[in-house]
Amino acid sequence: MPKGFMGKVLWVDLTAREVVEETLPDLIYRQFLGGYGLGAKLLFDRMAPGADPLGPDNILGFFPGLLTGTGTPFSGRFSVVCKSPLTGGWGDANCGGFFGPELRRCGYDGLLVTGSAAEPTYLTLHKGKLEFHSAADLWGKNAPEAEEELKHRHGANWQVATIGPAGENLSLISGIVNDRGRLAARSGVGAVMGSKQLKAIACRGHLPVAKADIEAFKASTQAVMDQMKPMEPEVKGLLDKILVTVPPMAAKWIGRLGLHIKIPHPTIVWSMANQGTPSLLAASTESGDTPIKNWRGVGMRDFPYEQAKQISDVQVTQFNTGFYACSACPLHCGAEIRMDDPEFLVREGHRVEYESVAGLGANLLIDNIKAIQHGHHLCNEYGLDVISTAAVVAFAFECYERGLITQDQTGGIPLVWGDYRAMLALIEMIARRRLIGAVLADGVKRAAEAIGQGAEAFAIHAGGQELPFHDPRCTPSFATTYLTDPTPGRHTAGGAHALELAYVNLPFPVDVPKVGRNNFAGKGPAHALMTKTKQVQMAVGLCEFSDHVGTLPYQLMIKGACGWDLSADDLLTIGDRIQTLRHAFNAREGIRPADWQLPDRVLGRPPLEAGPTRGVTVDVDTMARGYFEAMEIDPGTGFPSVAKLRALGLDTAADALYPGTRVPPARELAAGEHA
Repeated sequence: MPKGFMGKVLWVDLTAREVVEETLPDLIYRQFLGGYGLGAKLLFDRMAPGADPLGPDNILGFFPGLLTGTGTPFSGRFSVVCKSPLTGGWGDANCGGFFGPELRRCGYDGLLVTGSAAEPTYLTLHKGKLEFHSAADLWGKNAPEAEEELKHRHGANWQVATIGPAGENLSLISGIVNDRGRLAARSGVGAVMGSKQLKAIACRGHLPVAKADIEAFKASTQAVMDQMKPMEPEVKGLLDKILVTVPPMAAKWIGRLGLHIKIPHPTIVWSMANQGTPSLLAASTESGDTPIKNWRGVGMRDFPYEQAKQISDVQVTQFNTGFYACSACPLHCGAEIRMDDPEFLVREGHRVEYESVAGLGANLLIDNIKAIQHGHHLCNEYGLDVISTAAVVAFAFECYERGLITQDQTGGIPLVWGDYRAMLALIEMIARRRLIGAVLADGVKRAAEAIGQGAEAFAIHAGGQELPFHDPRCTPSFATTYLTDPTPGRHTAGGAHALELAYVNLPFPVDVPKVGRNNFAGKGPAHALMTKTKQVQMAVGLCEFSDHVGTLPYQLMIKGACGWDLSADDLLTIGDRIQTLRHAFNAREGIRPADWQLPDRVLGRPPLEAGPTRGVTVDVDTMARGYFEAMEIDPGTGFPSVAKLRALGLDTAADALYPGTRVPPARELAAGEHA
């Protein structure tokens, strides 16, 4: 019997209403681990090229990470994979909470959905039995309402992944919701689920995930918890006072000086546990990290510190009713909130995240924290990606400013910078595809194409996916990540920006090249290295924040769960294999690197005339070439080299991209060998 994983996936054909259980060889896990590593392998091998992302041939896969469900600290994540309707290439989204571990305890390492239901449908999975149910009465409900109803029907301990009205309406910026407002948000995965008329998946597990080496598992857990040890009460009390008072005072000058200081682990743990990701938003606006006014403004001039501090630090905690953590998480960075203001009524919701206060706040010149919290909550209810939604709203504001959108299209609402009522109204329009929302619901690229008149110049995206709110003019390697990853426009995809920000804690011993912040040449090997390590983190199901609080013993964690003795080189090879296959997926779909570009204003063309990033122009072309060279990918075609594909054991990809090649296939690993 497998240890650390279940060894099986479940295929569900919605058209034929058929279910097939597939047993996978152990070798696949040693080569791809789990999560979207396993998803990349299965989708590349099983989905025909050219599939319509919103058609029945697209595969929508739900994959817990390799360690998800084992109780390993920080291991509560799962990935959703598909062909993205937003970019036309590889699509994935990642989420925490409790759905991923519950799916794993149902006995499967993945649930893959094909076809399309004849009517709105939801699935239940319990004790090895998958059943189809009508979702006619759920269709139209927002995501938390649908989840609550399914828990009422099947049990409070069931876990649910569902879409809201945005996914039902096939908005290409919609996501999949679990835990009453946690989103697998990016790549348009909600639209794929909606196109299949699949409202929800509800599951209840009963199987433990067996561990191969209990002593190694205990040792790895202790190693993590030693870095998370609670402070003595008097020390914590002093730190509370310092961190509540000093950052708001120091943020302005730290930001303006553009300092990237490696913050001690206890301080990060305190900040995340008390204020979550929005902490120090004010410093980010001052440093130039947070984009302002659809990426053309300057924080200290257009959204100065006195405004920014209204949506940063302790301001975001005033509506807290309690803290929570994802499954197996020792950090507890989430908070539940309630707002009783009649204008911003939220009876039960999630505290804002950085991307919410940056996108719905600073980038729109809105400093009303209640309105931002309410906008964040609406996105969670409707099932909208808050990053893309905020970017679309900023695009619409600029279109209105330039006369490209009129009040006839907005129902009489003026879209004026700083007007929170306009922001909230647009979110409603987008989710319901009403008025101008019908155009905006598919993201800025398609909206700009529909509006025309030069709107493309201020549609902020890469490959069709809206950019998150971290500016490459401040941290240049974000540009490389946004442009070159198979899922473009993602700040969590890994890259040399982690080295530029000085917060990296690599989970296994490797030599890390040094990079200069504004030296654009020579960063390729560092960027490739950081990308490979990120693939391992995603595939094993560990949280993005886990590498901010210390150094996690990945090798010991995997040994405890699966019994494998993997070296650092083994792990880097696995990361390389996953990333290369994701690139190969895009290459097979006809996507070339030149097809994706970053907007000029994101790169400082022309450069800003004020602020900490004044005069900066980012040479992303040099950095991208360096990355592709380090990854052995042709920068013109996007094809990984056939020799590399064969060396990594990606023979299916080699045969697809290089039909008839005479390069011999790589030797298959024998039983017991590692990648």
